Amino acid sequence: MAQAVAPMAGAFVISAMGEGATLYLLAALGTLNVALTWAMWHSTRHPLNT
Repeated sequence: MAQAVAPMAGAFVISAMGEGATLYLLAALGTLNVALTWAMWHSTRHPLNT
């Protein structure tokens, strides 16, 4: 479902905020993706002792 909505959402962001803001948004989302991936990897390597 996300793949079906992504082109429409991208077009909306481009038309509402412009191309530059869209590139910054994509860069921020990519950075967030890397951070979340690192956090998941780190949590599997060092699980909490509960």
